[in-house]
Amino acid sequence: MNEAHTLVLKEAADLHRFLQPIAKLCAVSETDHPYYRKSSYEFFSHLDKLIGMTLKYLEDLPQKPSKYPQIQRSVRQKLQVLRSSWGKLHRYIKPSLDADALHIPLSLLDAFQDLLQQVPRCGEFEFAVFQLTEVNYAMLTYEEVNRIANRIAGMVKGKEFPPALSLVGIPYSQSSGLFLNCLIPHEMAHFVYQERVGPEIKLKVDEILNVYHPAKTGTPEEKLELSQIRGLINTWVEEVFCDLFAISLIGPAFTFAFAEMTSAALIGEEGQRNATKAFDFSLSHPADVARFYLHKRHLKALGWWEPIERWKCSPVRLLRYCERVHKQTALSPEINQGTSVRLNLQCFWEACEWLLKFVKEEVPSPATEIKDFFDQYRVISNYLKRAIVPSTIVTDSGVVHPSPAVLINSGYRFVLEELHKLLRNIEKRSENSVADRSWYTERLELWVLKALEDWRLLNKSKEAK
Repeated sequence: MNEAHTLVLKEAADLHRFLQPIAKLCAVSETDHPYYRKSSYEFFSHLDKLIGMTLKYLEDLPQKPSKYPQIQRSVRQKLQVLRSSWGKLHRYIKPSLDADALHIPLSLLDAFQDLLQQVPRCGEFEFAVFQLTEVNYAMLTYEEVNRIANRIAGMVKGKEFPPALSLVGIPYSQSSGLFLNCLIPHEMAHFVYQERVGPEIKLKVDEILNVYHPAKTGTPEEKLELSQIRGLINTWVEEVFCDLFAISLIGPAFTFAFAEMTSAALIGEEGQRNATKAFDFSLSHPADVARFYLHKRHLKALGWWEPIERWKCSPVRLLRYCERVHKQTALSPEINQGTSVRLNLQCFWEACEWLLKFVKEEVPSPATEIKDFFDQYRVISNYLKRAIVPSTIVTDSGVVHPSPAVLINSGYRFVLEELHKLLRNIEKRSENSVADRSWYTERLELWVLKALEDWRLLNKSKEAK
């Protein structure tokens, strides 16, 4: 047999064998156990069909060698691209399959997606979830999933990846969590930035940059440095956009989760000398102090600051502190190291001034949620300190079902300010016990998640009448 053709057959068979076990994993249906969110089923279904088309492509390869060696080389190159592309997608399949209803906070994710789909131009967006081994949250870029899947589809004549579907990664440890998972809307916002608003924001950033860093003719080194400055500012502005977008969706709960994730309470307690990193703009992120300052600005503009400003908890004190010291932020040493063009940080602040107004106009006003929060959070606290799920509460206005934003922020307020009241109501539990605080915070998360699930069911029953 022709040696080159034998290699083609072997490599095709190797890829076929590699894909078959993945095909079995992806062949899940909505009646199977375990249960997944609709967007995850859409992801698995697309991969299942794409694997099927890839297997068919491999099985339909000519069984006889071509008399043209270049054709065999071309086929082998295609097989290499297919193997490499499936290898890249492979890393997300099992973590996505592990993110079933028992291993992700299903009701919270549904609430986040409902809130996102109320934003203009975002009504069709959906998010499947996969689990991360790192203690981190991440949104996969278009290049990491969509483009790779579409490359395979183009080669095997399959359908393109759903354009409004993306993957968000959450730490596997947060399978039943509520509070830290309030970081997820920030990752969702990266998809909104990439697919909807990024070009508009970049145009404005370019306009501001051209004032401080004119695109003048110069040496190749100067042109490269100006390009790097442009990339840095756009990276920082995207992170700020995602922060502001998340706050617009779920209110101060995002800020509290970000403060918890970054251990930011120490910033105000240690000051700039001992918390240098929090004051420095790095190559990948703006300074944390700058972000919290902008959080406070946005919370105040939306109307969320008034209900939280008197809270006696570390995140609120942190916001006040960062407002006072945000002008002390600076570039980390590595940014301007060895460059002749010095980045002027003022262009970042001007871009953020514009961004604050842009996001406020882009996302529907949370005025109703804020009013409901004012009316309902004390009642919800009374339910929680008695270990009652606050799905249906009785207020001065009558019987109400608190909305997701109200439940999430009320739950966060309770754990920050009133967890000791719950512990006092439980025999043989101590507010001074770390173990008791940890265990009952987890219980509290489950109660609020149950209320979120009930809210969705109660709303559906209302719509059906």
